[in-house]
Amino acid sequence: EKEIDRLSTKIGRYKTLLMTGRAQLTDLERQLKKQKEEMIQIRKEQFDHFHLILKEGVDTRKVGLSWIIRAIWEIGENVNLNYMPDYLDEENVNLNYMPDYLDEENV
Repeated sequence: EKEIDRLSTKIGRYKTLLMTGRAQLTDLERQLKKQKEEMIQIRKEQFDHFHLILKEGVDTRKVGLSWIIRAIWEIGENVNLNYMPDYLDEENVNLNYMPDYLDEENV
């Protein structure tokens, strides 16, 4: 009978650990979902910001507009050619330089 009591106690501890683990897992999954949603929003804001300053031709780093194009690529997006500055004509946009990165659907 002592053995049964010992095993019952042990099973009770394991059940408590299991419930605690499930609660922690649920909480971590909720936190992960929230962080993913925040990252999606941040990436959208970055995309919009970079395309806005590209369209305006704003060189905030004083190194030319190429850094903006690279920044768009680095967040995993394609450059929308409709957002190139108005003062650049099609000849100035070197399609041979960036063919894999430009969003040609928006040309």
